[in-house]
Amino acid sequence: MINMLNIIKSIQYKKLRKNNPIIRKFERNFNYKFKNPYIILEALTHKSYSNKENYPYTNERLEFIGDSVLTLVVNDYLLEKYPTSNEGRLSKIRAFIISRKNLAKIANKLNFEDIVLLSKSKNENFENKSSILSNIIEAVIGAIFLDGGFDSSKKFIHKFILENITDIEKGIETINYKNQLQDYFQKNYGELPVYKVIKEEGPSHRPTFVVGVYNKEKLLGIGEGCSKKEAQQISAKNALTFLKKNIENVDKIEKIMEVDK
Repeated sequence: MINMLNIIKSIQYKKLRKNNPIIRKFERNFNYKFKNPYIILEALTHKSYSNKENYPYTNERLEFIGDSVLTLVVNDYLLEKYPTSNEGRLSKIRAFIISRKNLAKIANKLNFEDIVLLSKSKNENFENKSSILSNIIEAVIGAIFLDGGFDSSKKFIHKFILENITDIEKGIETINYKNQLQDYFQKNYGELPVYKVIKEEGPSHRPTFVVGVYNKEKLLGIGEGCSKKEAQQISAKNALTFLKKNIENVDKIEKIMEVDK
């Protein structure tokens, strides 16, 4: 009976793979053949497509799993690669690796945009592109973990994410824009900038924050990130850029703002 069920499943999977170019393209590009090809379709299905096409699944559950697997693999990798680094530095490197911006950059490089299933309107506008692509790559990791186990997902993460370690090394040296903006405010206004959360969206385990930075009631910059701290840094950077372009005494701000190369 069990053998018969396995045979039926095998026939269904072969038919699905034959009729679905997205599955074949993914397996070819990433050199991984799914035991259950339905799971990669689930990983690549954004909720907008699921709602529009009445699909029975979205990638949000797989994204939840993939997020945890990615963090575990990155932790293990960092402990081995940086045996003398303290917790603070390791946390900073990890935050950069799993940041929405970095994962979206990798997903772009891997042409995930060509295989993600989005509704037509969402695909045309592709708002929150970084959020969508970073979530997709986490869902793919979750799919590989459930289909092939921890070692398969670890291999995928090492090959397609951690190979960017050179960029990561540069990325962790990013400028602290919040400190620079604070210095400017104290020197010129005698007070501190005010950060306010404008919007919070996304699933509870992977929210996206939009933060504004203000001088009294005047909005100077907006930033989006997967944490409030990340969003604040981006909003501070945008505020510094705004001030540099719009304040008459440009020399003052240029002394405290390094050029972002």
